[in-house]
Amino acid sequence: MKLFLESAFAFFLMIALSVAADQVHEVESLATSDNFRICCSQGGPPPQKVLDYCESMRRQLGKLWRNTEELPSWRPVCKVQLHNSRSTYIQAVGSIGASTLGSSLIQLDGGRTISRRIDVLVEPSGELPALPHELTHIILAECFGGNQPPHWLDEGAAMLADTKQKQLLHERDCRQALHQGTAMPLNKILNLEQFASVDQMPAFYGQSASLLRFLCQDGDLAKVTRFGMDATQHGYDQALSTHYGISSVAELERRWKNYAFNHNYENAEQSLSVFAVSFRP
Repeated sequence: MKLFLESAFAFFLMIALSVAADQVHEVESLATSDNFRICCSQGGPPPQKVLDYCESMRRQLGKLWRNTEELPSWRPVCKVQLHNSRSTYIQAVGSIGASTLGSSLIQLDGGRTISRRIDVLVEPSGELPALPHELTHIILAECFGGNQPPHWLDEGAAMLADTKQKQLLHERDCRQALHQGTAMPLNKILNLEQFASVDQMPAFYGQSASLLRFLCQDGDLAKVTRFGMDATQHGYDQALSTHYGISSVAELERRWKNYAFNHNYENAEQSLSVFAVSFRP
């Protein structure tokens, strides 16, 4: 889950959430680098190990989505707060924490990033399966100059780094929507900014994940980023023609549906689920 905050109200909301988060972590272990500040409650994963993991993930995700490991240093650094309990996680991120494992928060001021924060719930095993997903959001925000990437691309890309089990659930939701005739039109998926109701969410996330896998079949994930950036500037039809040789959104929908009906996630050409289980405490 990712939030972009731009208004004065949002600024005060962010401060309130940050204060609440700090209040529930009376004793913390810290580790810092040029890009991250890791905050772990006592008894949690070793902060230096988490820091090394975050730096490694940043390089790998930068290579995949931006085609470079040499990303500019983050100023300000990204704070990563690890939570050992669901209650402290909810205190930090709000009620959405009851049904999520991670949250990323980016605050903007006139297009300039002035705050980056990730909150992650630590699994009982000490693993951090949501961290690569949330880091993907932060990386993509940089690709788009600190602006909100298209929602479908942002979530679809992040879901590629989810666990295999979660990706299978998203595929189930996509297939169910297609077979039951409740799938959202692709033009609506591409332009959706807010959900009209929670009933849209399973189909949207499932279709977005499937669409990302379709667009990544050639292994060039950075091309998807370039496509999304061009689409925000010149529209989807022109961007599709430039990057994929597809004439229109209608043609994309036809090709994607054929792919979705005939490809299983188990045989997907692109999945980054290994990232979700790559941290070992």
